[in-house]
Amino acid sequence: MHVANSPETLKNMLRDTPVRLALGNFDGIHEGHRRLIQGLVAKCKVNHEASVVVTFTPHPAEYFGRNHGFKKIDTPPIRQEILRSLGVSGLLELSFDEHIAAMPADEFIKNVLGRLPLREVFVGEDFRFGRDRSGGLDTLKTQGQLSGFAVSAIDIVEIDGLPVSSSRVRQLVAQEGDVKQAAKLLGRPYCLEGLISDGQKIGRSIGFPTANLSNVVQVLPKGGVYAGSLSVVSPEGALSDGFSDLPCVINIGVRPTVTSESKVTIEAHIYGRDGEDLHLYHKKVYLKFHKRIRDEKRFESIDDLKQQIIKDIEAAQK
Repeated sequence: MHVANSPETLKNMLRDTPVRLALGNFDGIHEGHRRLIQGLVAKCKVNHEASVVVTFTPHPAEYFGRNHGFKKIDTPPIRQEILRSLGVSGLLELSFDEHIAAMPADEFIKNVLGRLPLREVFVGEDFRFGRDRSGGLDTLKTQGQLSGFAVSAIDIVEIDGLPVSSSRVRQLVAQEGDVKQAAKLLGRPYCLEGLISDGQKIGRSIGFPTANLSNVVQVLPKGGVYAGSLSVVSPEGALSDGFSDLPCVINIGVRPTVTSESKVTIEAHIYGRDGEDLHLYHKKVYLKFHKRIRDEKRFESIDDLKQQIIKDIEAAQK
């Protein structure tokens, strides 16, 4: 998959191959996004064309400061990995700045999308774009008639009777801690990206060494204990051999039994092997959340905490 931040660069990478593209924010690629992109890729394969996803970095809501404290669902590397797995030919990551923010919808189509050899645009039926979110499906269809490209819209996808959306995923993860239902909407486990940093080594001192995740910019799951898995990512972005989907118990919270600090930490205890021999410090990892086990709580003694960790591991293994 080719990745570019300008239409001209991507056009050159694709060697002027005719393009059909999906336009959207694609924050947290969920089942609705997945069906749209799968339809795009399938059509391009039949017609020997390039399938392209066009998105924005940062997210417009983050740029404008809407939804105070806005956090991403997926980081750009996670998004790229998912799109690559779906067979997308190219990704155009546009820098969302004051120039793009002030651009009317029809001008965006002409001056950005129009620089590609465009055959068709795929969008969700409710997608909005352009200055003051003034553009939508009707705008695309009007410009498509003038410029000679088709427009296809996908209906809102529902799961369990409710629409699939990034906002619903955020609610499930951050407010409810229901990562299992979030995975159903995403079509994959919820995943954090970060670096393993030096911690206070409290876990090691009580026999349960932990990997401490830092540099996280995404939505955090609600505080508590989760069954999960950890994968080490190489500098090239691939998963490291032998260090993929290591089963772990994850704690998100303030560790009330061992400290009085209020800082929220993300710790993963990898069970089934000696965590001290993994040498994870300063390595980039993906931390996947499979199921919430319990709330975080304060225990009366370290021995009580150790007994609970053993129970948490048993629950995670199940």
